[in-house]
This record gives sequence, structure tokens and C-alpha cells, in this order.
Amino acid sequence: MNIVDFKNKILFSVNEEWIYHPEENIHVLKTDLNISIVEAPYTDPTGLPLFNEPWAQDPYMDKKALRTIYYVRYGVVVVDIIYCAVVDGGRCIIPIPDIKTLEMDSYKFRIGSIINNNDRTYNEYLEKSKIKLQLPL
Repeated sequence: MNIVDFKNKILFSVNEEWIYHPEENIHVLKTDLNISIVEAPYTDPTGLPLFNEPWAQDPYMDKKALRTIYYVRYGVVVVDIIYCAVVDGGRCIIPIPDIKTLEMDSYKFRIGSIINNNDRTYNEYLEKSKIKLQLPL
């Protein structure tokens, strides 16, 4: 398995192909059980750190956005680290886009879709935050 094949398996998967284990906050790809997405354990016993970016706070009733990290793994190897904002009181988790352009590549977009497991709601939150999918060159 190389990095391109790994990312393509994630990119071209659909939400129904992922198993979610809430007690571990881990998503596992049914078609390749070595591929998983897991939230990093908290290092601060008081909880997640605040995330103070206007796109993550201003559009929502609950202005207290938090930051979390997800590990994208192959077996036990961490292949990628995705920094995310937990917005609107935990109702949606959004991978952090490019701060200058508020654009997100299709890989990060797909990771967010898998984590949230509700494309309609996830897309509504991206729209509220004015985050756009980055167009390929």
C-alpha cells in the first residue's frame, strides 16, 4: 500500500462503508480493516482547547468552538493528522481549512464527511462557515 492508494481508498469510500465505534471514537473502513480514523486522546484533563477563528464561531448560536485532532491510520501507523474544529456545541466537526482562503481539499472534506456521518448536515455547516471545496489545478 502506498500513500496514493491509501488516500484514494478514503476518497472514494462512502459513509456506509465505515464502521463507527463510539466508545473508542474510531471509524474503520469495512473494505480495508487496516484503515481507520480515530480522535486523539485528550492531553489536557480539563478538555479540548478553545479554537478562536471567526468561521468556527460567528455563524453559530454556541460560539465556543474547540479544537481536536484526528489520526488517519493504516494499522497502528499514523499516516496523517487532521486538525479539526468542533463547532456549535459539538454538533459538527470540521477539518480546519486554509485560514486565508477558507478552502479545503477533497481529502480533508472526505475525512470530515466520515467523522460526521451525515453529509447533509456537514455540508450545511460548511456553507454556514463559508468553507469551500478547493478546486483541483
